[in-house]
Amino acid sequence: MIIEMKTFAAVLFVFIFCQSMAQNISIEGTSHAKEGDLVRVLVYADQFSMLEKTIAQTRCDEQGNFILTAPVTLTTFGFLALNLDKGELYLSPGASYRVAIPAQQPEIQGSIFDQVPLQFNLEVTNDDNLQTDIGLFNQLYNQFIYENAQVIYKSRNKQVLDNFKSEMTMRFKNRKSEYLSDYIHYAFVSLEWLSKRLSNSAVLEKELVSKPVLYNNIQYTDFFKTYFDNYLDAFSNRHYNELTRALNQPGDYLTLKQMLQRDSLLKSNDRVVELAMMLLMSKSYSLPEVKKAEVINKLKLLSGVSKFRENKEIATHFIEKLTDLTYGYPAPPFALKNEYGIVVELNNYAGKFVLLNFISDQCQICFNELEKIQKISQTFQGTFDLLTLVVGDEWDHAMKLKHDKQFQWEFLKVTSQMLLPEQYQVRTFPTYILINPDGTIANAAMPMPDENMEPYITRYIKRFQSKQ
Repeated sequence: MIIEMKTFAAVLFVFIFCQSMAQNISIEGTSHAKEGDLVRVLVYADQFSMLEKTIAQTRCDEQGNFILTAPVTLTTFGFLALNLDKGELYLSPGASYRVAIPAQQPEIQGSIFDQVPLQFNLEVTNDDNLQTDIGLFNQLYNQFIYENAQVIYKSRNKQVLDNFKSEMTMRFKNRKSEYLSDYIHYAFVSLEWLSKRLSNSAVLEKELVSKPVLYNNIQYTDFFKTYFDNYLDAFSNRHYNELTRALNQPGDYLTLKQMLQRDSLLKSNDRVVELAMMLLMSKSYSLPEVKKAEVINKLKLLSGVSKFRENKEIATHFIEKLTDLTYGYPAPPFALKNEYGIVVELNNYAGKFVLLNFISDQCQICFNELEKIQKISQTFQGTFDLLTLVVGDEWDHAMKLKHDKQFQWEFLKVTSQMLLPEQYQVRTFPTYILINPDGTIANAAMPMPDENMEPYITRYIKRFQSKQ
């Protein structure tokens, strides 16, 4: 049974608490994969920062079989990944999962991360039927929205939604899972708020500040973030200059916190205020007028002094998430083989600027761009080294092109480090990333060669050299 995992209103994330009370889950599976392919179980370190972490991994045997165990403390949403393909599932402490991954998967549409999720058939035991119940609820919920969107969002007739809520309450009333009941509750809170049946202030008072924060329930956290995304946008528009000064102010975060606590409802709940503050800092981090170092300093302080253990951890995760692949932070290392089987490491290029060029072995646009990159490299006359990293199994195709066009730089095969595109957040092919001579990131989102790449290279070279 392939289960529908998401509601239209939900983006699913996970938080796992302390390991000391964890129970192991077990996952046994078969797949179309070849021997040695990587199988992982991933979750989010928390559902607010969305920082991913792997909690178990193994390799397929020669028949494509695999077995995994992982510690899980609270019911949480996670991912089963085969190489870079990920599919969604709920992880319940002590549950057992039997997975069958069919050979026929949806085709990649332009990006290894924007494709259809990994599809698999799933049987679960010892989870109080949670996997099946959430899948069924999501299917009914999504169908209801699809069929009644006009009535829900444009009509004053509340009866249709009330009837559906009553129907779902009756259908799932005898279930044991508190996680499921909270999940269903916040799915409807989200729908009532989006359809303006609940006002902003009513939602904040009745559903957020007066109730416990459900850190591990994805329907709750998705609603929390959606609500505060809207709330903080309005807040920023009203107080933009004052907010910018508070974010850039050296020292603690009290000025920022006091600004949010002007709302009397927020003032009553420090835990929620801190979460809102972290979401605000995350939203503001990329703004050119905001000093990134001061945002990170405020998060570091919060991670040390917050009264709430969960918020401390979330602040730490936000720091890791926000600084990943940003200027001046370490580039993920690699050691990959070239066409002669010689291992080439990023460290080999210490002291030099390096332009990484991620391509897919089936991407014709990538191949067309190589000659443009060659011309740019020649223009800079050795100022930077170029490395092309080939993703996929059709290595010979890339090698033939390299020799036919007489490209003189290294082409490296990514197969041995298949998670490298994930570590570099490669969203599409080709992707260009400029590395500083000290091995840190200069720019992880360089433009295409014919979209002003040259001025970007010049700018970042000057930026690095000006600080030496």
